[in-house]
Amino acid sequence: TVVGGGNSGSTIITGGSKTGSTVIGGGTTVIGGGTTGPTIIGGGGVSGTIFPGGVTGPTVIGGGTGMVTQQISSTVFSVSSFGVWLNVLEAVPGSTSLQGLGTNQISWGNPVAQGNQSAYTFEGITTMSIALDGTYFTLGTFSHYNYPIYGYGIRSAILQLTVKINGVDVNFNFQFNHNEVPNNGINGVCPLTPNFSPPCPDVVSISNNYSQETVTVSGRQYALCIVGFFQNNQIESKFITLENQVNVAQLLCQFVEVNNPSSAVSAN
Repeated sequence: TVVGGGNSGSTIITGGSKTGSTVIGGGTTVIGGGTTGPTIIGGGGVSGTIFPGGVTGPTVIGGGTGMVTQQISSTVFSVSSFGVWLNVLEAVPGSTSLQGLGTNQISWGNPVAQGNQSAYTFEGITTMSIALDGTYFTLGTFSHYNYPIYGYGIRSAILQLTVKINGVDVNFNFQFNHNEVPNNGINGVCPLTPNFSPPCPDVVSISNNYSQETVTVSGRQYALCIVGFFQNNQIESKFITLENQVNVAQLLCQFVEVNNPSSAVSAN
């Protein structure tokens, strides 16, 4: 049975000789168990999800703001991840020779001599178990290929993370801010990293540590929080990337209850 998220009224779902639960369109969706057959629920512009009869499973509910709440029935679940780069903001539009949009690696800039472009990459994780007890976990590996380039760089890029939770894909979006620093600094001083000498490192930060998208577990909503960049046994809110090398850090994350943001611990 297909139930439209924008329609009002009720639909009776039948299964075998029994009458299943009533599904009301437009609001929270109730999936009946018993001997009901497969049900496809569509709502709020979100693709329908198929749930077998007899199972009260997760439900995808479309919100008016475009946010998606994904209900998960277990408090300990398995996750895996991958990510792609979207919506890159160039310092000067069309001037950075940008490549790789929609993939896990973007690159930009006119290389010096026969060198390489600068680049961001993200490598996700294979399946691992996660518990909602505030424990940190590594969601993937972020790398900045910080190579000398001519011309202009980028200012920011959106990393769209797809996290598979108990077999269900949920998207989370985070903005990475990029501070491209002149290699010679200003009057021989690195403005963002005064403890470093030229060639000056670049600095990467994340402007929205909490995802707008949420996951509902046992009636409680959780946001995905990127705690910081983990490198050399340190958690940092900003990632200092040295010139002319590949700089690698783990993205350390946790799920934080939405109405209890104080439970999150962020890097300084």
